[in-house]
Amino acid sequence: MNDKKTLYTILVLLVIFAPMGIYGTIKHFNQEEIIIDDNPNKEFILNNKVYLYQNGSLIKTYSCVSDCTKVTTSIDDNTYNINYYTRGEEEAPTIIGTDYALFMENEKVNLFNFTTEKSLFTFDSIKTYNVKHSSPIIITKADGFSAVMDISNLKVIIPSKTFTFIGIPNRVTDGILDTTKFIVQKDSNWYVYDLNSENEDKLVNKLPFRVPIVDFNDNYVITANQVGNYTINDYDQNSYLENINKRKVYLINKYIVILTYNELNEESLVIYEDALSDAIYNLNLPTYEKLDLDYENNNIMVYLDDNLYQSIVLN
Repeated sequence: MNDKKTLYTILVLLVIFAPMGIYGTIKHFNQEEIIIDDNPNKEFILNNKVYLYQNGSLIKTYSCVSDCTKVTTSIDDNTYNINYYTRGEEEAPTIIGTDYALFMENEKVNLFNFTTEKSLFTFDSIKTYNVKHSSPIIITKADGFSAVMDISNLKVIIPSKTFTFIGIPNRVTDGILDTTKFIVQKDSNWYVYDLNSENEDKLVNKLPFRVPIVDFNDNYVITANQVGNYTINDYDQNSYLENINKRKVYLINKYIVILTYNELNEESLVIYEDALSDAIYNLNLPTYEKLDLDYENNNIMVYLDDNLYQSIVLN
């Protein structure tokens, strides 16, 4: 008899308290899933917190341990006088895919996974040249070595611990930078690195250059020593146009562009289609502080102090 009363009491208590336990559990998980959007303008970083939005909806946040800011591209190409693109205005990437973000924290670039709430990689700096790329890559720097990462799948396509410098010269056509070929330095040797090469090491020139490569195209490599002496080479290291005074040399698409002095000791741009033929264009320049060259619609665009000075039409 007592056993029956005890059983009845247990059943009554289960009926009363089981729903309450289920309700409490549901309420607990619902509270955990609620993310308060305290970011009215949907900024990437606000009040030291990183926000991940998808289609306008807040998915995740990360409260930075130390001060965090947006990443800015860090271009070290001036160290070697490389002819990199200087007219870019695009910001470095922030949100990558659906789960990752790039931001500065504790003076490091943090590639953060919102799903695991952990850092996937940290870098000393990244480089993008602030211009659209032909493929979604970033050049990274960490512990004195450079690498290249494809941010569409987060794969490292030029490994670290091999090259102390990786850069891309001004291989911009119609506003898009070709990101398939790179200037790389290994020890004191310089190479052109081609992601699409069938060579196992991806190096275009098997014989290294001993001075920095500052520019290249499919046919020529421009090198410059520390005192600014420029040499026009082919990939077998034969030199060309040696008798021309060269203040600077650019490779714009297939063209060789030499900044030199005319007979009046005035600066001029002399353009060659190849190193074995005569010049096809000569442009005298006025006084300026900054010179930039673009290649748009098969024309070489000459910018002086950020203003278009001449559009050179070439066949």
